[in-house]
Formats: sequence, structure tokens, C-alpha cells
Amino acid sequence: MWWRITTVLLGIGSLVAFVAAFYVVILEKEAHEERLNAVRDQRHRDQEAAISAPPVGQQLDVNGLSPTMAWASEPPLWLALPIACSVGQDCWIVNYVDDDPSAGRKDFMCLDMSYDGHKGTDFALPNLAAIEQNIPVLAAAPGRVVGTRNNMSDVSFREIGRDAIKDKECGNGVRIDHGDGWATQYCHMKQGSVLVSAGQEIERGQVLGAVGLSGMTEFPHLHLTVNKDGEVVDPFKGVDGGPECGPGATPLWQTDLQDVLTYRAPKLLDLGLASRSISKAEAEQGIPQSSPLPAKGEVLIVWMRIAGGRRGDRAEISITGPNGDVFQTDWTAEKTEIIRFQYMGTRTPSGGWPAGRYTGRIVLSRDGRVTADRSVEATLE
Repeated sequence: MWWRITTVLLGIGSLVAFVAAFYVVILEKEAHEERLNAVRDQRHRDQEAAISAPPVGQQLDVNGLSPTMAWASEPPLWLALPIACSVGQDCWIVNYVDDDPSAGRKDFMCLDMSYDGHKGTDFALPNLAAIEQNIPVLAAAPGRVVGTRNNMSDVSFREIGRDAIKDKECGNGVRIDHGDGWATQYCHMKQGSVLVSAGQEIERGQVLGAVGLSGMTEFPHLHLTVNKDGEVVDPFKGVDGGPECGPGATPLWQTDLQDVLTYRAPKLLDLGLASRSISKAEAEQGIPQSSPLPAKGEVLIVWMRIAGGRRGDRAEISITGPNGDVFQTDWTAEKTEIIRFQYMGTRTPSGGWPAGRYTGRIVLSRDGRVTADRSVEATLE
């Protein structure tokens, strides 16, 4: 008899442990969803504040490099921003849909901010470290989830090879059916971050997960693909025609995104001041701005990561200190690059730099139009 009682008790204990573990998983998922919702809400507030009070020193051409988007009629699918960030400040569009059906590449402005066969719009984070901020991916329109993936590692395909991601190039992601042949797909999401499941009804702006580095990518970003009846649609063009170069007659983006999504390049993803040489790998990872810096370091440099640069784009790079100008130069891009790392500066004098506050500034421009103007500060001691 005692062994039967023991067996029953063990069975009850296992059931209790299973139920407890089940509820722990549910609670962890709910907590994760609450964190992502909180990040989304805070970033929406930050974006509204940034729009009402532009950063000091920002002297952008308000018209960007493209004609203003206009809507000849209501689009068949309105798209909201699919990522909780401030475009142009802590995230950037670095690739557009390739509108060239041949072996070449052409974005909606007839420029080259895309690559051959690219089927979506890429919203990039400044560096790899930003993945840990759990930047929310948002549903661009209401619909029903028809597929998800959530188990791929956050690692550059350059490290693991193309074969490791064959037929899974999207990485962790979500696909949503919006009805009438319309669908959106969200790719390269963070492992374990996907919050929705197939069959679930989704609202516009609902958190789907977080931006990651899964699938065929080498930098953290959200890739958004829009389909109509299985064909790729460029959301900047829509389906109602329009000029060959420039926004279509009826873009799919919501009208309140007109200024946010204005075509503007090159873009300044990240920058910093340093008293030593910086490697490309370090910059890609993300380097928190150190302060104070040693006044007797080997050099004093400004480093930057630029997206969407093409031949002829310019950067004005300067460093000023407590006694005025320390370093100033101009740099001109020699070729088109999706992302470019560069640093410039000067060697430290034999006695070191005067103690005090130093400012590094980078101004990017194309054809005389300023596209980015940012500064970074640090104290030297």
C-alpha cells in the first residue's frame, strides 16, 4: 500500500510542478509584453517631443532630397510606422525596395539606396548594442497573423554562412494577412521576442516583438515587406502609378508620416569622440561615449557610421576645445556604400591637451543640402 500512496503523491507533485512551470512561462511572457509596450509608449512620447522641439544645432533641409509625399486618393491599405523609434534620430531607413526589375538596383527616387532584388524597407538601429533595448516591432495595419518564427539566433549571417539560414532568410518574424490580397511581413526580429501566434487578430500599432539580428542580415534592423496578391509593393509608390522617380500618386504610409519618411541621405547612424584608434567592429558593436577622456591619449578623433552614402557626398568634421579649434577637415565619399565607418582627427601634442570640454561635430551633405548635423561632447582630464 505504501508504494501506491508514494506513487500517487509523486504524480501529484509532478502535476503541481508542471502547472507551476506553465504559469511561470505565462507570467514571463506577460512581463516581456508589458516591457515592450512600455518601451513603445515611451518612444512615442519621445518622438512627439522631438517633432515639437527639433535638436539644437540640427540644420536639415526641411524638404529632404525628395518631393513631398502627396495622396491623390485614399490608399487601399494605410500603413503606420512598424517600429517604435524616432526615424532620423535613433533609427534610419537604410534600404528601400528595389524597383528595378533588371539585374541593377533602383529605389523609389531612382537612386541606389537598395540592392538587387531587395523586397522591403529596412529600418536600422544605430549599432548592435541597441538590440538589448528591445525596440518594439509594431503591426503596420490590422489583420490576422498567418505565420511566425521565434527560435533563430541573433547573429550576423557573415559569421554562420548562408547555408545556415537557407529558406529562413527572414529570420525570426511575423506575417500578417490584411485581407483583399494584402499582407505584411516583419523580419530579423530578436530571438524569443515574438509575442503573437498564428490565427491571432492584430490591431494597428500592436507590439509583435523586438528588433534583432536573425536571418540574412549583418546589422540590426527591421525589414518590412508589403505584398498584394503575392507581389511586392513599394509602400512609397503604392499601386496607383505616379512619376517614375519620386513618391507614387498614392503612397501606403499614413499621412502623418509624410515628414518622418522624407527621403534624406546620407544618414548619420552613430558618432563619438575618442582618445585612441577605433576599429570598425567596435563601432558596429556600439561604443558608449566615455567622459572624461585622457588628455594625454595617443590621438583625439571623431568617428562616425554613415548609411546611404554615394560618390560625392560630403562630411564636414571638426573638433573644438576650450581654446578653440583643434581639428577640422572635409571628407568626400568615393563610392556608394550601404554603411560606411570612418574616423578622423589628430595626434596628441607632446604635453597633452588642455583640460576641459571638447566637442566633435559632423555635418553631412549631398549636393549642397545638409542631411545630418550632430555633435558629441566629452571632458578631457
